[in-house]
Parts: sequence; C-alpha cells; structure tokens
Amino acid sequence: MRLTLRSNLDVLAWILIVGIFAIDLRYPAEFAANLLYVGVILLALWSAESRLALQVAAVGTFLSIIDDLLSPAARDPTVAYFNRGVGVLVLWVTALGVRSYRRTVNQREAARQRMQEYLDIVSVAVLVLNPEGRVVLMNRRGLELIGLTEADLLGKSWIDVFVPAEDRRQWRDTMAAVHRGDRLAGSSQVSRMIARDGTLRVMSWSNAILRDEAGTLTGMVSSGEEITDRLRAEDALRRSVKDLEDLKYALDQSAIVATTDVRGDITYVNDKFCEISKYSHDELIGRNHRILNSGQHPTEFFRDLYRTIGQGRVWRGEIRNRAKDGSLYWVDTTVVPFVDDRGHPYQYVAIRYDITERKESEAALREQAALAQLGKMAAVVAHEVRNPLAGIRGALQVIGRRLADGSRERDIASEIITRIDTLNDIVNDLLQFARPRQPVLSSFSAAQLVQETATLLREDPSVADIDIRVEHANVMVPADREQLKLVLLNLLFNSAHAMQGKGTIRVSTAERDGFIELRVVDEGPGIPPHVREHLFEPFFTTKHRGTGLGLATARRILDAHHGTIELDSPPAGGAAAIIRLPAQPQKVEK
Repeated sequence: MRLTLRSNLDVLAWILIVGIFAIDLRYPAEFAANLLYVGVILLALWSAESRLALQVAAVGTFLSIIDDLLSPAARDPTVAYFNRGVGVLVLWVTALGVRSYRRTVNQREAARQRMQEYLDIVSVAVLVLNPEGRVVLMNRRGLELIGLTEADLLGKSWIDVFVPAEDRRQWRDTMAAVHRGDRLAGSSQVSRMIARDGTLRVMSWSNAILRDEAGTLTGMVSSGEEITDRLRAEDALRRSVKDLEDLKYALDQSAIVATTDVRGDITYVNDKFCEISKYSHDELIGRNHRILNSGQHPTEFFRDLYRTIGQGRVWRGEIRNRAKDGSLYWVDTTVVPFVDDRGHPYQYVAIRYDITERKESEAALREQAALAQLGKMAAVVAHEVRNPLAGIRGALQVIGRRLADGSRERDIASEIITRIDTLNDIVNDLLQFARPRQPVLSSFSAAQLVQETATLLREDPSVADIDIRVEHANVMVPADREQLKLVLLNLLFNSAHAMQGKGTIRVSTAERDGFIELRVVDEGPGIPPHVREHLFEPFFTTKHRGTGLGLATARRILDAHHGTIELDSPPAGGAAAIIRLPAQPQKVEK
C-alpha cells in the first residue's frame, strides 16, 4: 500500500508540472512559476525514488526556458532573466536538498530492513523500546511468541499493554535505570508478557541501553528467551526430586539401605545401616559386605545370592550379620540389581529390615515348645529312672556294708554308687531345667550369699587350689535364695574348671541404676567367639563331662526373677559373668 501511494505521487508530480507549464505559458509568472515547481519537488519527500527531485528540477528548468522563449517580447528581458535565474537556482537548491534527504531516509530504511532481517533469523525475541517505553521494533521470533503483527505493536506502550500488572513495577524500575544512565549491559530479568490469546509467556530478558553517535539516549534493546516450558520442566523436576527425597526419608526411617558396585564394595549406607552394624559411614564405604559376615551361613548360601543378582534377578532372604562389637543380628534382605541397556548389572541396592526380635521370638517359641516336650520327658525320667536308681543305690549300700573292708568287691560297689549319684545329678539337672519351681522371694544379704556359695565350692577337692576373693557392698537382694545360690554355684564351678582348678576368682557385689549386680571374673582362657553365641543353648557344653544345662538353667532362673545374665571376655583376659537383678521386688509370673 505504501509503494502504491508513492507511485501515485509520482504521477501527480508530472501532472502538476504539465499544469504549471501550461499556466506559465499562458500567463507568464517567471519567478512565481518556479516556486510552484519547488512545491512539486517537495512531493519527492514521500516518493519512492530519490531521483524524482532532480528530474522535476531538470524538467522545471527546461520548461522555464521554453516559457521564457515563448513569452511576449514586451517584458523587460533583464528582469525576466533575473527572475528566471533566481527561480532555477531555488529549484536546484531545493531538489538537491530533497535528494539528499531522500537518500538519507532510504539509507536508514535499508539499514532498518537489514537489521530486521538479521534479527529475524535469531532464535530469541528482540524488543527495542524508545525512552518513553514505546515499541520501536520487535523481530519475527518475538512476533511469533506474542502472536501479533508489527503494526499491532509499533508505537504502543510495552509496559501498559503487553506486561501483566504484577510485573509492571519490575519493567518500570528497568526504564528508570535507563533514564538514570545506569549500565544495563548484561542485566537480566524474568517477567511475563501477554500474548494475543491472553496467555502469559514467561520470558528471560537481557537488557542494554541504546545511544546515538552523540551519546544521546535513544532507548533500550532487550533480547528475550521464552522459559515457560523450562520453568514447568524445572518445577516438575523439583517435585520429582522432592518426591524422591520424601521416599528416601521414609525408606531411611524404616529400612536399612545400602548400595554396592558390581564387586560388592559398599558405595552408600544410610544411618540405620550404621546404627545396626555399629560401624561409621567412613568405616563402611569402600569395604566389602564380607565385613558383616557372621559365619552363620554356608558358602553355598552366598554363592546362590551372587549368582541370582549377577543374572539381573532380585534376591530375597534372611541373613544373620555380625556387628562391629561382635553382636549378631538378623535382617530380612532384598537385593535389587540395576542393569544397563544390555541387561548387565552395574549397581546393587540392598534393602533390609531388622528382624532380630522376630527371630528371637521364634527361637523362644521353639524353645518353649521344646521345653514343654522336655518337661514331659523329665516327668517320665523322674518316675522311670530316678526311683529305680534310688532302689539300686540302697541295695548296693547294703551289699557294700556286708563286704570286707578293703576288698576289691567293696571298692567296685562304692564306684557304682558314685556313678549312680552322678546319674542322679544329671536327672536332677534335667528336672531343674525342664520344670523349675516358681521363685519364692525373700530379702537377704548378697555378700552373705556369695560367702556361703564360695564355702560350698571350697568343699570340692577338685577345686581346692582355687582362691576366691570377695569384694562386696552391703546390699540386700529380693530373690529366691536357693535358686540364686544354684546360679552362682554354677558360675563358680565353670570358672574353676576353666582355670583347671588353679587361680583366682573375684566375686563382687554392687548396686547400680536400680539393679543389684553380681560379677564373677576368672583368670581362665576366656570365651572363644565361636562358642559365645551358643553358651545358653541347652545341652551345649565344652566339658568332657556335663549336661550343658548349667547356664541354660541359670538364665531360666534369672528370667523368672526379671533379671539378666551376660558372659564376656574382658580385654585384660579371662571370662566375666555379670548377673543383674532388680533392686526392688518384682511380681513373679505364674
């Protein structure tokens, strides 16, 4: 439309020239006619061609000469030539000025077009504002984002029309910085712009001040990149990360988690892993899981585990591990292999749950079931074995008295009686373990009980060389005196036998934290690690003779008293047995 208008102006200019020539020819105006040509030249300001001004000046000059030649002779030639000369001069001065202006305008327009072309090929939106904040230019990418044409934007206030109210203050602050002359190169801001369909597009703008050659402020240029999708993606990523963190927190609160590489070396452990294993993070990272091996499981057990996960399959099972302090614990374990595109594992994640209490409860239930059966058997043994043994022993005593003193037959009868007594002791131990009587509580001196028990031990010739040293505090124990004496006597005999009948046993009593503590410490070889976990199992013994019921019976008695017993090997050597009983009487369970 703009080119059509300029073409029409060109036609109009030539029509006016013809009209002026005709008028000047009929009514010679001399200088005044040339001024009319000047008016036609000025139309070139809006013409498409800069040469129109020179063409009009040349034609005007030629027509002025023709007019002069064809004018009446009556005029004063000097005045006519002067007027015509001045008019032609004005004509050419105007033409040259218009041509120069037109060229300048065309050059600026060409430069603008080139700049527009350059800006249109970049992938970011480019916005140019004048000092008043009105749109001077926006490239193609910006027009695509906002959904408008250049005509819809040019000359309009960017802040008031295309920026939502919530973001206008930020833009106004930026424009204020422009007017103050603050340096904006590299400055950036994130704000929204209103698209044609009413949607809001989030843009990240970088701003710079524009100045002309004289340093005068001409406006501000901003390059913007739409980050709406990126912000949505970042928000979705943040939510995903938060969800993962929440899941990890929930998992860490309830499970024991570890990751390992394909070699089985630990690369990550959570706090619960450290808590149950008693190792620190630094002690575990980089170490192999073999550090926790308790020796409970055979080699084939772990071979099957590694074969399963090595094939990219999930393994589930129960494992007994050993903590740093030597204690054992059970974990329900699931090992999940992470595989690459070829299906090869590159990492393993092990999720475990502490089931030690469950395993102990299951063991206790099995023990109770076994004890129930043992109790029935003990009743049969008591009836079917102990009574006949008593009769045999009595008969042998009668026979022995009838035999001559010092005879070989009398010695044999005496040996048989001794063996019968040993067998009767075994039966009594079995009855005591299988069907212990309920405790009858009384309050008595702990020191006195230790002295009485030590006296009983010294009466045994096999441990006559044992030195028993008692360190006691004046404390009273609410317990069953005879049962507790049996427990203490068992411990003293165990210590004496461990030292092969020679050495010192130290027995101490004290009250700590609401408990009466009896401690028996010997100078023997200590307790081997592989023996320690079996000490309280019924029928387990390291002696050549014995039922293996002494410690098991002691623990059953102390359980009935709401007490505990522990066996350990102190760093100084030997073995230590620690009995703890409540300082206040507890209700005995029926």
